[in-house]
Amino acid sequence: MIQGRCSDQSPVARTPQRAVETGRREVAVSTPVRRWPGTTRCNELAVIVMRDGEPVGREPLIAPLCRAQGELMIRFALFVDGSNLFGSLKSLAITVDDYQEFYSYLFRIAEQQWRQAVGATQAPVAVLQRVYWYQAGSMDSWHLEDAQSQAYLKERFDESRDVRAEYMSHAGKLLAGKTQADVALKAWALCFDEMKSWYESKKRGLEGMKRFHHAVQSSTDLIDILEIGHWKLDMLRLSSEEKGLDARLAVDMVALEANYDVAVVVSGDADSIPSINLMKRRGKHVGGVEFVRGYPPEQKRRGFSSKIKLAADFVARIYEMELVSRQLAKKVDATGQV
Repeated sequence: MIQGRCSDQSPVARTPQRAVETGRREVAVSTPVRRWPGTTRCNELAVIVMRDGEPVGREPLIAPLCRAQGELMIRFALFVDGSNLFGSLKSLAITVDDYQEFYSYLFRIAEQQWRQAVGATQAPVAVLQRVYWYQAGSMDSWHLEDAQSQAYLKERFDESRDVRAEYMSHAGKLLAGKTQADVALKAWALCFDEMKSWYESKKRGLEGMKRFHHAVQSSTDLIDILEIGHWKLDMLRLSSEEKGLDARLAVDMVALEANYDVAVVVSGDADSIPSINLMKRRGKHVGGVEFVRGYPPEQKRRGFSSKIKLAADFVARIYEMELVSRQLAKKVDATGQV
């Protein structure tokens, strides 16, 4: 028998001691789960999944409790394009320290907009089931000390007229009066040195992101950081393009549909629109998020696809100064310092 009532006033909810039916030898053990701050929701409970006598993970068991008590529960899931999120925060000159509080606030705003869109009252109960946060986790690997790698890049350098012309101009100023052959060698040396410096900087940046991801996951609940994006590097033009992230986010919206009733998408990429439309046809509600400068009701926004806005059922606007005034974000200067 389940102990406790499905409400915010109940004490810790408990699960019956029974096996989880997954076709494997797993045992569910009741355990309380930390509450997302500031959310209106049922007391959570979770199962520690055991396999061959060893714990292998913890899974929330919110929905069965609420439905067992006869209450309807609406499950929200956030699908976050990490590059779009950081780009939006950077454009607003703000930084976030506590992402659990930040996503809790985003969820509350999204819930309010969803209720207005569908005409819902305070019932049913809304819960934030999970945050799926998509980030880059890999990049092209180059062994720049290798002679073959250098020969390949030198060949690409000679073939690229615009890049070569730029470095030849710079080298010519440094080696005034020298032969064209000397200037050409100097141009390649300048390019290669800059290339190495930029590549090492990208490697450090990715390693720092991975440490950040680990810190967030170690200190928060219900946030899954998926390092599935890949940086494709253009070594000559010192630029990178992220691949795979937006496509995976769109695919997961469909693959994980059993985990949510309302999807909230933080993305500026229109590639997710087919998945948004498919989920709507399958009876889900889908919302978008846009970040806006200043205080309400400013309308100047950043990082939000107008096509996504048209496709979404509702839009949650997150205002720069609301985040700052609630101490959910801090203003930074041009160098990124608070």
